[in-house]
Amino acid sequence: KKFFVQSDLLNSKYDVAITNPPYMSYKGMNSNLKKFVKDKFKNSSSDLYAVFLERLKEFTIFCGINSSVTQHSWMYLKSFEKLRKKIIDEQTIHNITHLGTRAFDEIGGEVVQTSAQVLRNVKINFYKSTFIRLIDYKSSELKKNNFLNRKNKYVAMQNEFKKIPGYPFTYWISEKFRDLFGNQRLDKVAFSEGQILTGNNDKYLRMLWEVDKNRIGTDKKWAPHTKGGEYRKWFGNVDMLVDWSPETRSYYRNNKIARIPPEYIWYKDGITWSGTSGGSKKSFRYLSHDTTFNKAAPSIFFNSEYDLYFVLGLLNTTITRKILTMLNPTLYTAVSDVLKVPLLEVDKKKKKEVIDLVKENISISERDWNFNEYALDFISHPFISIDEDKRYLSNAFNEWKEFTDSKIALMKNNEEKLNSIFLKLYGLENEINPGVFEKDIVLTKADRETDTISLLSYFIGCVLGRYSLDVDRLVCAGNDFDQSKYDTFKPSQNGLIQLTDDRYFDNDIILRLREFLSVAFSQDTVDENMQWLAESLEMKKNESVEGRLRRYFLDDFFKDHCKTYQKLP
Repeated sequence: KKFFVQSDLLNSKYDVAITNPPYMSYKGMNSNLKKFVKDKFKNSSSDLYAVFLERLKEFTIFCGINSSVTQHSWMYLKSFEKLRKKIIDEQTIHNITHLGTRAFDEIGGEVVQTSAQVLRNVKINFYKSTFIRLIDYKSSELKKNNFLNRKNKYVAMQNEFKKIPGYPFTYWISEKFRDLFGNQRLDKVAFSEGQILTGNNDKYLRMLWEVDKNRIGTDKKWAPHTKGGEYRKWFGNVDMLVDWSPETRSYYRNNKIARIPPEYIWYKDGITWSGTSGGSKKSFRYLSHDTTFNKAAPSIFFNSEYDLYFVLGLLNTTITRKILTMLNPTLYTAVSDVLKVPLLEVDKKKKKEVIDLVKENISISERDWNFNEYALDFISHPFISIDEDKRYLSNAFNEWKEFTDSKIALMKNNEEKLNSIFLKLYGLENEINPGVFEKDIVLTKADRETDTISLLSYFIGCVLGRYSLDVDRLVCAGNDFDQSKYDTFKPSQNGLIQLTDDRYFDNDIILRLREFLSVAFSQDTVDENMQWLAESLEMKKNESVEGRLRRYFLDDFFKDHCKTYQKLP
């Protein structure tokens, strides 16, 4: 009897059907459920909540209403493209309240992003659907208080969404913006196919500093590798290595859980980005031919380097940021999203202007990245390479500050020029501001304490023989030690550093620091430079210069070292 009651309920039609369905990705389903949703709900089987969107339509009578609270990914992700098309063709969107993250106080973080929708089970042509955009408010209270705020209300006809590849529900953009998608797309000049999946990152990946430098290179065992990383434009975030030996490449190719890109995209320059980067934090970087990439760093390639540089300029503009947020506002930016970006024709003169700006930005960002001592092409500490009066650290810092400030200003100016060029080309001058905030320029900014800590780290590297004041770049990093490369400042015997709470040894850390300052800067300014270093680290009341520096080496250096090198040797 209970079975027939349940069957009757499930086969009934209702005027109104409302639910907050369960969320479960296809990967999380058991085999029986996977088979069922794949057979019965092909348009929505990627997640159980989306299956319920289809099922609700079946629950309601003709012209009936169904409403649900779900993840918002069904509005954008490629896996729900057929579901969106079916809704656009067969139902009417009454309204959608786009809640985004933190719609419920008990659910924190950025992963759960929700929408609440009301759909009618009939297609009404030319119906103007209502959308409430609350994704920028970071608490349920703020969302509730701004629900009736007119500036958060948008009206759009659902057939307009068909203008954009994949039918994303881009209700908040102008008709002019949607019409851009009538042009050719990036996939006309760019392509991508696969990435490296090692199947065992612990075994096949290393940080740059974990490997003998002589074993790094595309024709050697370890190749430079990027896994995405933090927000950074133009160049950088290459701090890993992947096992690239012939036998391991064969393993990637043949193992069921591993993957390797086809050979035709090996050793090609390209564009890469951090896959997991939402909203304004989408940023694109030049990928050099000797660098490999994995799923966390999606990458695209070109047959023409001119297209590469031009497209990189386009991708790092405010236009593309808005387009990608529109195509897919989730945290992950896929290759398929990027290849949908409209690409307009431009004359040779304007294209050259863009390419020149992009190349300059790459050069600025590359040099900036290489000031990090863990970068593959690190040369020396910037204070050591300062050209002017090298006797006083205060002068070196001031010159360094002028240098970083000028590079930040130049990058900001260049990015604003690129924004203006593309805004004019795309006819969006009146819709998007070309301005760039200084906080979004990810270049090193001079900071006295930070730069002092990095100089002391470089000094320790010189004491250990990792660096030399006579030779640029890494000198000893797993390779054979060559005493002839250390004339100006000799490393300690056997790689030992004596850290004690007072002077007990001839090679005491403070004595070695004084020796380093005397040859790297000047014998005449050692006391002044010791004073400058100590004051940069915030001295205690009545603490001596030597006492402060000794305390840093004893208490703080190793913590800073572990942070810089991610707790790996």
